[in-house]
Amino acid sequence: MRLHFCLYSFCLYSFCLYSFCLYSFCKYGAAFSRSSLDPNRNHNQMSRAGSCVAVSVYVLRRRSGKTELLFLRRSGGRFAGQWWPVTGTREHTENPAECAMRELREETGLTPHTLYATALTAPVEGGGYLQIFVAPANESAVIRTNWEHDAYRWCSPREARAVVGEFSEPIVREAVRVFEEKSTE
Repeated sequence: MRLHFCLYSFCLYSFCLYSFCLYSFCKYGAAFSRSSLDPNRNHNQMSRAGSCVAVSVYVLRRRSGKTELLFLRRSGGRFAGQWWPVTGTREHTENPAECAMRELREETGLTPHTLYATALTAPVEGGGYLQIFVAPANESAVIRTNWEHDAYRWCSPREARAVVGEFSEPIVREAVRVFEEKSTE
C-alpha cells in the first residue's frame, strides 16, 4: 500500500511538472534563449533564472538520406494522445545530461553514444527551466516505449510541425541544425 502511494505521488509530481513545461512551451512559444534561430525575428529572450528542472530530448536519425525525428504518443492523463519528444523531470542527484540519458533509456530503450546540449531552454512555470538536448540514433534503432507512451513515430522536420504544433518549430529547426552539423563532423 505504501509503495503504491509513493508511486502515485511520484507520478502526480511528474505529471504536474510536465504540465508546467507544456504550459510554458505554449505560453512562450518561440521565446528561447538562442537568438540566432532567426536573425529577423525578436525571440523575446528569456533569462535562465533558477536551475534546470526538466529536459526534453529530440532523437534524430538519418534514413535514406533524410533526417527524421522521433516522437512518442502519451498513453494517459491530460496529454493522452499527444505526441512529444522524450521529456522528463530531473532528479536532485543528477545533472541535466544524466537526466536526459536516463529519460532516453526509460522511455525508448535507447542508450546513445552521444548527447548534444542545445542552447535552447524554455521557462518552467514556478521557476527553473527545461533544457533541450539532441540525441542521434542509428537508422535501425529499435524503440521500446514504456508505460508513459503507447506508440512512437519517426517523421520529417516538416511533418513535426503538424505532429507537435507550430510552437515547437524553432526547437525542431535547432535540433535538426545541431544533428546535421554534428553528423558531418
